[in-house]
Amino acid sequence: MRQPFPEQIREIYLQHNGHVPSSEAPAILGPGFCFHRLEEMVGDWSTNESLRLAGEDFAAPDNPPQVRPLIWHSRMIPIASDGGGASVVVDCSPSHLGTMGQILIVDFESPVVDLVGDSLSDYVTALLRDLRSPGGICVSRMAGIVGSSDGWPDCVPTLG
Repeated sequence: MRQPFPEQIREIYLQHNGHVPSSEAPAILGPGFCFHRLEEMVGDWSTNESLRLAGEDFAAPDNPPQVRPLIWHSRMIPIASDGGGASVVVDCSPSHLGTMGQILIVDFESPVVDLVGDSLSDYVTALLRDLRSPGGICVSRMAGIVGSSDGWPDCVPTLG
Protein backbone atom coordinates (compact mmCIF):
# COMPACT_ATOMS: atom_id res chain seq x y z
CA MET A 1 0.00 0.00 0.00
CA ARG A 2 3.03 2.25 0.56
CA GLN A 3 1.18 5.09 2.26
CA PRO A 4 1.00 6.37 5.81
CA PHE A 5 -2.19 5.77 7.74
CA PRO A 6 -4.00 8.79 9.19
CA GLU A 7 -3.07 9.02 12.88
CA GLN A 8 -6.53 8.01 14.14
CA ILE A 9 -6.54 4.83 12.05
CA ARG A 10 -2.94 4.06 12.99
CA GLU A 11 -3.78 4.33 16.70
CA ILE A 12 -6.73 1.95 16.35
CA TYR A 13 -4.67 -0.68 14.56
CA LEU A 14 -1.82 -0.38 17.07
CA GLN A 15 -4.36 -1.38 19.75
CA HIS A 16 -6.43 -3.95 17.85
CA ASN A 17 -5.95 -5.78 14.55
CA GLY A 18 -9.51 -5.70 13.26
CA HIS A 19 -12.21 -8.33 13.61
CA VAL A 20 -11.32 -11.86 14.71
CA PRO A 21 -13.77 -14.18 12.91
CA SER A 22 -13.96 -16.63 15.81
CA SER A 23 -14.87 -14.00 18.40
CA GLU A 24 -18.39 -13.86 19.76
CA ALA A 25 -18.56 -10.07 19.48
CA PRO A 26 -17.49 -8.84 16.03
CA ALA A 27 -15.90 -5.41 15.69
CA ILE A 28 -18.75 -3.74 13.87
CA LEU A 29 -18.31 -0.42 12.10
CA GLY A 30 -21.87 0.39 11.17
CA PRO A 31 -24.62 -1.94 10.07
CA GLY A 32 -23.16 -5.03 8.46
CA PHE A 33 -19.56 -3.81 8.36
CA CYS A 34 -16.76 -5.55 10.27
CA PHE A 35 -13.30 -4.08 10.74
CA HIS A 36 -10.64 -5.66 8.55
CA ARG A 37 -7.61 -7.35 9.97
CA LEU A 38 -4.47 -5.87 8.40
CA GLU A 39 -4.14 -8.88 6.08
CA GLU A 40 -7.70 -8.35 4.78
CA MET A 41 -7.06 -4.63 4.34
CA VAL A 42 -3.99 -5.31 2.19
CA GLY A 43 -5.85 -8.02 0.26
CA ASP A 44 -8.81 -5.75 -0.57
CA TRP A 45 -6.52 -2.87 -1.46
CA SER A 46 -4.42 -5.13 -3.74
CA THR A 47 -7.50 -6.51 -5.51
CA ASN A 48 -8.95 -3.05 -6.14
CA GLU A 49 -5.60 -1.65 -7.22
CA SER A 50 -5.09 -4.56 -9.65
CA LEU A 51 -8.46 -3.79 -11.22
CA ARG A 52 -7.53 -0.11 -11.52
CA LEU A 53 -4.19 -0.92 -13.15
CA ALA A 54 -5.94 -3.33 -15.55
CA GLY A 55 -8.07 -0.45 -16.79
CA GLU A 56 -11.28 -0.93 -14.79
CA ASP A 57 -13.51 2.12 -15.19
CA PHE A 58 -13.81 3.64 -11.72
CA ALA A 59 -15.28 6.97 -12.88
CA ALA A 60 -17.92 8.42 -10.54
CA PRO A 61 -18.71 11.93 -11.79
CA ASP A 62 -21.67 12.35 -9.40
CA ASN A 63 -19.68 11.89 -6.17
CA PRO A 64 -20.05 14.57 -3.48
CA PRO A 65 -17.72 17.53 -4.16
CA GLN A 66 -15.44 16.54 -1.25
CA VAL A 67 -14.64 13.24 -2.99
CA ARG A 68 -12.61 12.80 -6.16
CA PRO A 69 -14.81 11.62 -9.08
CA LEU A 70 -13.70 8.00 -8.71
CA ILE A 71 -15.13 4.89 -7.04
CA TRP A 72 -11.56 3.77 -6.23
CA HIS A 73 -8.06 5.25 -6.26
CA SER A 74 -4.80 3.98 -4.78
CA ARG A 75 -4.89 6.36 -1.80
CA MET A 76 -8.02 4.73 -0.33
CA ILE A 77 -7.53 2.37 2.62
CA PRO A 78 -10.30 -0.23 3.04
CA ILE A 79 -10.85 -0.69 6.79
CA ALA A 80 -14.12 -2.66 6.84
CA SER A 81 -16.43 -4.57 4.53
CA ASP A 82 -19.91 -6.01 4.57
CA GLY A 83 -18.91 -9.24 2.81
CA GLY A 84 -21.05 -8.29 -0.18
CA GLY A 85 -18.81 -5.91 -2.11
CA ALA A 86 -19.20 -2.69 -0.13
CA SER A 87 -16.35 -1.28 1.95
CA VAL A 88 -15.71 1.47 4.46
CA VAL A 89 -12.58 3.27 3.27
CA VAL A 90 -10.33 6.02 4.56
CA ASP A 91 -9.74 8.56 1.79
CA CYS A 92 -6.14 9.76 1.94
CA SER A 93 -6.44 11.83 -1.24
CA PRO A 94 -9.77 13.69 -1.27
CA SER A 95 -10.75 16.46 -3.65
CA HIS A 96 -9.63 19.99 -2.81
CA LEU A 97 -12.93 20.42 -0.89
CA GLY A 98 -12.50 17.25 1.17
CA THR A 99 -10.61 16.31 4.32
CA MET A 100 -7.61 14.00 4.44
CA GLY A 101 -8.80 10.87 6.29
CA GLN A 102 -12.48 11.32 5.46
CA ILE A 103 -14.56 8.14 5.61
CA LEU A 104 -16.39 6.82 2.56
CA ILE A 105 -18.67 3.90 1.77
CA VAL A 106 -17.56 2.40 -1.55
CA ASP A 107 -19.84 -0.05 -3.31
CA PHE A 108 -18.64 -1.11 -6.74
CA GLU A 109 -22.27 -1.73 -7.75
CA SER A 110 -23.12 1.94 -7.14
CA PRO A 111 -22.14 4.86 -9.38
CA VAL A 112 -21.61 7.15 -6.36
CA VAL A 113 -19.39 6.98 -3.26
CA ASP A 114 -21.04 8.01 0.03
CA LEU A 115 -19.19 10.45 2.28
CA VAL A 116 -20.07 9.34 5.83
CA GLY A 117 -17.62 11.29 8.02
CA ASP A 118 -14.80 13.80 7.98
CA SER A 119 -12.92 11.30 10.18
CA LEU A 120 -13.52 7.90 11.70
CA SER A 121 -14.59 9.50 14.99
CA ASP A 122 -17.12 11.69 13.12
CA TYR A 123 -18.58 8.61 11.44
CA VAL A 124 -18.79 6.58 14.67
CA THR A 125 -20.33 9.58 16.47
CA ALA A 126 -23.00 9.85 13.74
CA LEU A 127 -23.75 6.12 14.02
CA LEU A 128 -24.08 6.32 17.81
CA ARG A 129 -26.27 9.42 17.60
CA ASP A 130 -28.54 7.64 15.14
CA LEU A 131 -28.71 4.50 17.28
CA ARG A 132 -29.74 6.56 20.33
CA SER A 133 -32.40 8.47 18.43
CA PRO A 134 -35.94 7.05 18.77
CA GLY A 135 -36.50 7.69 15.07
CA GLY A 136 -33.00 6.60 14.05
CA ILE A 137 -33.04 4.50 10.91
CA CYS A 138 -30.50 2.04 12.30
CA VAL A 139 -32.44 1.22 15.47
CA SER A 140 -34.92 -1.13 13.85
CA ARG A 141 -32.20 -3.02 12.00
CA MET A 142 -29.56 -3.53 14.69
CA ALA A 143 -31.13 -6.73 16.02
CA GLY A 144 -30.44 -8.54 12.74
CA ILE A 145 -27.27 -6.82 11.55
CA VAL A 146 -24.75 -9.62 12.02
CA GLY A 147 -25.15 -11.99 9.09
CA SER A 148 -27.63 -9.70 7.35
CA SER A 149 -26.83 -7.89 4.14
CA ASP A 150 -30.17 -6.31 3.28
CA GLY A 151 -30.65 -2.59 3.34
CA TRP A 152 -27.29 -1.34 4.64
CA PRO A 153 -27.36 1.90 2.58
CA ASP A 154 -30.66 2.88 4.22
CA CYS A 155 -28.99 2.58 7.60
CA VAL A 156 -25.77 4.55 7.10
CA PRO A 157 -25.84 8.27 7.88
CA THR A 158 -24.20 10.32 5.13
CA LEU A 159 -22.74 13.80 5.02
CA GLY A 160 -23.20 14.66 1.39
